[in-house]
Amino acid sequence: GHAPGPDALRILCREVMPINEENLLEARIAASLWPRAMYDEQMAATNRRTMDRWRAQMAIFLEQAREEGTVGDIDVTIVVEQLLNMMMGMQILGVLTPGETSSERQLEMLERFVTTL
Repeated sequence: GHAPGPDALRILCREVMPINEENLLEARIAASLWPRAMYDEQMAATNRRTMDRWRAQMAIFLEQAREEGTVGDIDVTIVVEQLLNMMMGMQILGVLTPGETSSERQLEMLERFVTTL
């Protein structure tokens, strides 16, 4: 929608995080395709396009947040990579260890991360 900076960032991240049944199913599908992407160039290219799109969107939202003054003087490129790594980790752990990586825990991690910015 029209959410600005940090709110848009939270929305994007929640779409990736396995915090509900639909997103958990998507995470299971994604995790099952990652091994193929290691050896199949077409799958690897699809994965790169998705990651590049998420990186670009995250960078836009973080730049908006910096312009609004809702985050400090951050290195957007590094923060994007930190956040993307956290999202990918949540997908894996949400699938493999859902008890420890519950939706509540994931949302708390996201909120704490964004708040520290």
